[in-house]
Amino acid sequence: MAHPAMGGCFHQCGSSSTIESLVYGLPSILLPMIHSQSLNAKLLVEKGLGMEVQRREDGSFSREAVAKCLRWVMVEQVGEPMRLKAASAKNQNHQPADSKWSSTVKWLDKQKPKSVVFVGFGTEYKMPSKEMRELAFALEISKLPFIWILRNPEDQEGLEFLPSGFLAQTSDKCLGSIIESLGFGHPSILLPMVLDQGLNAKLLVEKGVGLEIQRSEDGSFNRDVVAKFMRTVMVEQEGERLKLKAAQIKASFSDNESS
Repeated sequence: MAHPAMGGCFHQCGSSSTIESLVYGLPSILLPMIHSQSLNAKLLVEKGLGMEVQRREDGSFSREAVAKCLRWVMVEQVGEPMRLKAASAKNQNHQPADSKWSSTVKWLDKQKPKSVVFVGFGTEYKMPSKEMRELAFALEISKLPFIWILRNPEDQEGLEFLPSGFLAQTSDKCLGSIIESLGFGHPSILLPMVLDQGLNAKLLVEKGVGLEIQRSEDGSFNRDVVAKFMRTVMVEQEGERLKLKAAQIKASFSDNESS
């Protein structure tokens, strides 16, 4: 993806492929398959970073429609603004000193290698405030440095859902929004919520690069179990095999990019 010969990304708008296209500054040819992917596709189109293949009324697509979209994005004049916009997005991602993430980067520079846990649950699902509070308590109990993709819960605006004193007590942590993937070689603490997230979690566990948090019989989770799993992955001996496997996958990604 990083090779200069690469000029575009044809994908179904899953989380990983969407992130990769943005990180590497490639315009996207979009063919979403399920609901959440359609939302990703709509966002990329609205931002001028991709073009969605037109489907027939029955939801199928034709070879001609796909070929037309591919050529529009890759070689036609109509795709030039898209190519420029994607390249600009890449440049912004690779200039943290001039971006709104500079404070996050500075904070990360002060942390020990492999010590920070990234907390993020995508955009398909908004937790209710009760679950958000439970997560906040779990992060506090774990005593680990973290970066949290912090979005408003489904039933409340603002930060009132956070436990009393949470911001002050975690002032040495970092609340923000950044992108993390297996391409960076990090093990995962998994708490799937909706759609294909359960299947993704199962795959990561089977591949030995993540642990899924155990839930109660009613499907809920509690702060103590979340904190326990975070510490298991991040600092306990049991988490070493996950870190090693995740690092191996990162290396394989690097090999593919250089080939």
